[in-house]
Amino acid sequence: MKAFAFAAMCAATVSVIGAGAASAQMSSMHMHEQQTRYYGTPDLELTAALVQAGGGGEHFDAGQLVGVLAGSNKDAEVKHLTQMYGADGVTKFLGTFTFAINDALKIATSKGVAIPTPAPEIATDGRALSEALFKAGSMPSGRFDIGYMLEHLISRPIHVELMHDINAEATYGPAVNAQFHTILTTAIYDLKSAYGL
Repeated sequence: MKAFAFAAMCAATVSVIGAGAASAQMSSMHMHEQQTRYYGTPDLELTAALVQAGGGGEHFDAGQLVGVLAGSNKDAEVKHLTQMYGADGVTKFLGTFTFAINDALKIATSKGVAIPTPAPEIATDGRALSEALFKAGSMPSGRFDIGYMLEHLISRPIHVELMHDINAEATYGPAVNAQFHTILTTAIYDLKSAYGL
């Protein structure tokens, strides 16, 4: 009986410890999730500069944006991304990026959000635009997160709707969307390194 009672007590203790660990893990995950969300006012002037750098709202092209961001390093950057993710991966990335900006602008318009006229000096300055984007994606902890950057640009509600649209688009979908985030993160870090930011 004593052995049985001891075993039962041990099992109960392990159960409590396990539940506590699981609760702590869930709490940590929730905290991380909260940290990667941006609930502040979107930086629409920066958004406008990014859109303008890519050819404007009517003719946005992610390839043109990359050219402005990377400047003289464009060919080297495209080569680096191609080596890492393959030509098809880069093509899908640019296509997803173009779709994302066009869709975000459409959503913003439907919500009555007006995109301001961008300051020409940042819309044409790859270094300044790259630095502003990196800062927009830098969380209070100092860690960079591409989702945080996107929410800083267009707001969390529009970001959530945008992600749903990309995932639902037959041409793209969740896997391509995930890779879009990965490649864009690599590109932003490459720009940070190239410009010594």
